[in-house]
Amino acid sequence: MKNINLHYLALFLLSLNYLFPLIIFNDITLFYTDSLDSEIVYNKVIGDAYKNGFKEFNIFLNGQINFLFLRRLFSPLITLYAMFDAELAYWLTDIIVKSVSYLSFFILAKKILGKNISTYLVAVLFAAINTPTHHGLGLAIMPYLIYLTYSKKELKLKHYLTILFAGLNTDIVSTILSIPFLITISIILKLPKLREEFLVYIK
Repeated sequence: MKNINLHYLALFLLSLNYLFPLIIFNDITLFYTDSLDSEIVYNKVIGDAYKNGFKEFNIFLNGQINFLFLRRLFSPLITLYAMFDAELAYWLTDIIVKSVSYLSFFILAKKILGKNISTYLVAVLFAAINTPTHHGLGLAIMPYLIYLTYSKKELKLKHYLTILFAGLNTDIVSTILSIPFLITISIILKLPKLREEFLVYIK
């Protein structure tokens, strides 16, 4: 029960990003640089195309731009822009990415630190600094990938499905600089186990 309550507390801390602006300005506000640039426009047009057909893509140079070149055209999260207006879709995406960031880092931190208040706090911190969120789940899922390489010798179907869903909701452009860090951290965490395995092999 205590752990469940700490999850609620952690999610409440994350929600302050939305609650403070609602209380002060009576609306949710943005503080992230370049959060509403061309990406959101593209997302809205893709969402409109999902609802109304490919003719919506004609807004780009009268149809001269191939819609297959658009990032996140096949991203499952883009369907939010088809179901809701652009602002609500943006905030729902923001909430989903931050929640996945929190859970992803919590799973890794719990494996390393155990279940204590620090585990929850560092997970909240990671989720809070993972911005901008319209880039998808690439960075959000990184701690989970580290967790898998650190603690799992064999992956199950649920692991593959999680990776697949996250992969469909990101792109190499927004994550490529993080990949060397992912590999480095995974190796560092594995060093004690690798040393033990090496000693066993020598023996």
